[in-house]
Amino acid sequence: PPMLRWAVLLSCAAVCAASCPFASARGKRAVAAVGDAPWMPQAPVASDPTDPLVQANNLFHTLYYSAGRALLPSALIMVENDYLVLLRRDASGNYTRARVDQITPNIYHELKMVAHLPYAAFVALLPFSQNMTSVFPRAQIITLQSSIQKASVTLSSRFPASQLPRQLSIAGATQAFLGSVLAAGSVSNETLTAFARGVMPDILVNIQDAATAQTDTMIAVLRAWRSGPLADGEWEGLRFVSTASHMAREDNIFSQIFARMLSANPAAPEMEPNGPNMRFVTLDDTDIDEGIASTLLATHHTDYLTGAAFFGDPYRMHRDLLADATTAYLEELFPSKK
Repeated sequence: PPMLRWAVLLSCAAVCAASCPFASARGKRAVAAVGDAPWMPQAPVASDPTDPLVQANNLFHTLYYSAGRALLPSALIMVENDYLVLLRRDASGNYTRARVDQITPNIYHELKMVAHLPYAAFVALLPFSQNMTSVFPRAQIITLQSSIQKASVTLSSRFPASQLPRQLSIAGATQAFLGSVLAAGSVSNETLTAFARGVMPDILVNIQDAATAQTDTMIAVLRAWRSGPLADGEWEGLRFVSTASHMAREDNIFSQIFARMLSANPAAPEMEPNGPNMRFVTLDDTDIDEGIASTLLATHHTDYLTGAAFFGDPYRMHRDLLADATTAYLEELFPSKK
């Protein structure tokens, strides 16, 4: 059942976080109570500080953390929302900001916000068109119409002559569609899909313009840094951390740009011919700050080398260590039907 699958996934995530040597970077979980008994993420057998084996295991965690920090470079570049941040290690081994520059130009946001106008209409009507609700969202549509009308008045001051007609077309098509839907008092999935397909050509041009603007801006910043704040030889040993939303991690634009500038494989910048490219890491942007990012980069680097040494597979530690054994055992318990 779906709820059971979610419960299993959440439980696995909690166990992985608790067992990771760097889990403390995100903060420790609070003690809770189950009935009259205290509850902790790990059983007492794994957390008793007086147990010699637990003490040895705790020493492993300390050594693991120290090794990861020692493997980190002197300079690190991190994408943080609209900014590129150059981090340098200080005498104590911690990273501090050495340079911050904006890499997302204003026109990127302008183009994106206009593209969101038809998307707003789409998501406002989506539940009704999918028969997930019988309540037609009339009030929401009227509010959206008013909002788009006010925004449309400002478009001429936001866009150059080469881009303005397209923005007016997107806003106008959205307004016209919302008007027809209001008049009908209903919308089908087919009609909503036809509207989405109809505005896509203009949206795709906005996407291309936004990608071009962001790419040009980031390349200019990186070139300036390479000839300026980066010392001789630092570029070759630089590490790059990109934070992206969960849905935008694949083919991440920033990783692609950095890969091209380093002559890495743009389709898979994390890979080199004989294993992983340890210069690239793309992380979910949830609760990520510079300290956590550098710690997770250390985790990736240490685990690449661990996987290669112990398993002959640099990516082995990037999968659940119990995965293969569990798969084999479950096959014994529940044989696949041939």
